[in-house]
Amino acid sequence: MRSTTRLAAMTLLILATLAVAVTYAGAAGAGSWTRTDSMKTAREQHTATPLATGQVLVAGGSTGLAATQTAELYDPVTRLWSSARPMRSPRFAHSATLLTNGEVLVAGGSDGSTPLATAELYDPASGFWIPAPSMSTPRFGATATLLQNGTVLVVGGAGPIQPTATAELYNPTDNTWSSAGSMALARYYHTATLLPNGEVLVAGGYDGTAATASAELYDPATGAWTTTGAMAERRYGHSATLLPNGKVLMAGGYNGLAATSSAELYDPSTGSFSRTGSMAKARYFHSSTLLHHQTVLVAGGTPSGPLARAELYDPARGTWGKTGTMTSRRAHQTATVLPDGEVLAAGGETVDGAPPTATAEVYLPK
Repeated sequence: MRSTTRLAAMTLLILATLAVAVTYAGAAGAGSWTRTDSMKTAREQHTATPLATGQVLVAGGSTGLAATQTAELYDPVTRLWSSARPMRSPRFAHSATLLTNGEVLVAGGSDGSTPLATAELYDPASGFWIPAPSMSTPRFGATATLLQNGTVLVVGGAGPIQPTATAELYNPTDNTWSSAGSMALARYYHTATLLPNGEVLVAGGYDGTAATASAELYDPATGAWTTTGAMAERRYGHSATLLPNGKVLMAGGYNGLAATSSAELYDPSTGSFSRTGSMAKARYFHSSTLLHHQTVLVAGGTPSGPLARAELYDPARGTWGKTGTMTSRRAHQTATVLPDGEVLAAGGETVDGAPPTATAEVYLPK
């Protein structure tokens, strides 16, 4: 399962991605969306993980009626989906993390009635799902971050009764979980971003009673949590994107009263947030991806119903610009940067309260 062959394959994929990044460097533009093959299963609040092979593993989610354990693979060369073996447990609002050995760790989520503590591993070489030890705390709407040492930090989430402030570390080497302390504030539907210095910035979220503006830092070297500057606006269901300059772009979210179009930047050197340009459209539960030409693509989400509208953030100017509109309205969709620089958007809710879609499309940067 943990072969040097897959490590070599992952290295080649990274090198290929870097090569494409050079091709796209400085080539910002309008961009467009085009429909691709549809998934086998309609889903929202699922996960999409790029594999070392270049394929994308989509797993779980809600079908609108129940949590699903189905999984499928997208091939960016053929632009077709194929069925993968189902997970061992149905789940949505879970996390999925690509490990350094090429496997994918899926943890937590909800089965539709109960938050889950269970975890499992997907092995791309065999196509099988392998049981992993359970976390100590059931949680959905949590975040999972691959640290520089290869361990995975899982933070927060909603439990059976209330949100949790606890965090756990998964060690792929010995296949174990251990405590990573607790944040000062319980939260879920927050964001977690690995900073260049190895620390993890956790920001915003819902604490069980209200959206929060608070932010905290986890230091893997000491295992300690410390508070950092608060955001200018409360938000959950927002996005956080690490920019090439080391700052983190926070965009959109729900502030407790309505969806917001505001955005702000976290500067690790000062430990503070500052306002940047606002989006044209307020939204939350949208997707946000850093493109190879270093602009940020925000797509979909909902202010009061799913959106098809997308926008581009230019870090150099601190402004948002227009880009192509998606072929379908989407919220709770996934967005994955492919090796060639395109972005795959899959699934999501298309009409507020209606079953999700199985459709998928790709964004072509210009």
